[in-house]
Amino acid sequence: MDVSATFAGVPLIAADVTVNRGTQPGRFLVRTLPQSLLTTGSGTLALTFGGAQVQFADCAPDKPYMRSRSGRAQRWSILLLDRRRKWSQATVSGEYNVRKPDGTVDEETKKTPAELASLCGTAISENLDTSRLPSNVFPYVNWNATPVSEALDTLCRYVACEVCWQADDTFAIWHLGQGPEIPNNGQNIYPSNAILPATKPSKLTLIGGPTVYQSALSLAAVGQETDGTMKFLADLEYKPDDGWESEFPFSFPSLEDEEKDAAIGSVLRLFRVAGQAGGGLSVPGCDESVTKIKQYVLLDKLLDSAKDLDDVERTLPAFVSGTFWNYADVAEDAENQRYHGEFQILADKRCVLFPQPMFAVLDSADFNAPDLELTTSYQVLTEDGALVRLKRERTLGGDGGEVTLHRPEVFATIKTGDESNDTTAQAEAEADAYLDLFEAQYDQPVGEMLYAGVVPVSLTGKVAQVTYRVAVGRPCTTQVGRMAEFDVYDAGSEG
Repeated sequence: MDVSATFAGVPLIAADVTVNRGTQPGRFLVRTLPQSLLTTGSGTLALTFGGAQVQFADCAPDKPYMRSRSGRAQRWSILLLDRRRKWSQATVSGEYNVRKPDGTVDEETKKTPAELASLCGTAISENLDTSRLPSNVFPYVNWNATPVSEALDTLCRYVACEVCWQADDTFAIWHLGQGPEIPNNGQNIYPSNAILPATKPSKLTLIGGPTVYQSALSLAAVGQETDGTMKFLADLEYKPDDGWESEFPFSFPSLEDEEKDAAIGSVLRLFRVAGQAGGGLSVPGCDESVTKIKQYVLLDKLLDSAKDLDDVERTLPAFVSGTFWNYADVAEDAENQRYHGEFQILADKRCVLFPQPMFAVLDSADFNAPDLELTTSYQVLTEDGALVRLKRERTLGGDGGEVTLHRPEVFATIKTGDESNDTTAQAEAEADAYLDLFEAQYDQPVGEMLYAGVVPVSLTGKVAQVTYRVAVGRPCTTQVGRMAEFDVYDAGSEG
């Protein structure tokens, strides 16, 4: 049968063409007589054997160099790069799949992996086949003039997929472990020697983001000693003999100067979280044992959001409510009122600091400690000091150790109160979808097949590498790697 190899219409003596998955350009070594046209410009590399042909459009010479042997004519050995070389020159921008405070995806930024990959395809003028990408996970991306090769490669790896060259010289994205088997068409020189690798993990583990809780927390009045230590008001060494109720909280006239400075900065202005508003330290919806206040990691926001006047979604801030004098010209305290002034959450101290004294007058002129609650979101520490977070595991039974996937954008939220809500099931479903994606690539035998002639074979989630060896006057072959790249010196993005 006739064997031919051409580049930009110029006949070649031989070609070694190895095609890999991924976004990095293929590197093809071709040999010909010296041709000035082959040192510049781009063209199509075509390999033909009998009635079969494969083509690679828009290849460009990278490194032409001369080779000669004693008694033989000189030859050009030219390294060609396929059109993926241009993918690093184009860029994409945009922030997508932004998570709202409750862990759900903001609909205005929501895009499936297929939609994200299509944005990359448009930027490089490639009609990428994205139909096999998953639709039940939503990876966060923040592209800022990011090279398409980097953006697309990172996205694919995040969802256990790869960019694959197709035999019709297009590109498709395949899920690893999926796709047709390598062909058994009668041209194979020997049977496939596939084996199951020993790298199958024993377990897949997904680590998500910390679980976020929201509830009303009771606040207890505290103060600082002159040495900076913090105590409840009743335990302060400089507590007035008549108690704090009779002490004017704006100046503390009965105290000495150093004590007065400490009191003015903290007494009836500093309040520490004492536990849940309903009593106790246990966090609703949390299985972790909470026995100390220091296991609360306070945030300064709610799990709710709302649009502002510019139609921008904004996270709502934490708030304080309770029974206290609101600086109005009334003698009574309003019960269960919302505090609308400023305050600061001191997360490291589990405290709330007000810019002015907060007190209740009750039925007398005394300055009593108010009954306050802080409604905010917070995280929880285990007794060992680790944040309680989403974690899902999948036992695979292999000998390759544990594989851990980090997906911090996937987290659960549990809100209790007037409008309770729990997104744990939703977060776990997305986490399990990631485990499904990565599990599919295991239990797949690794092997290769060698064919006589040029056999058009597409790369897929199973076919990892194809090498064509064509030489005029010599037998040509096609070598196909299943789930592995046999040519490790010309490895693609997986190597």
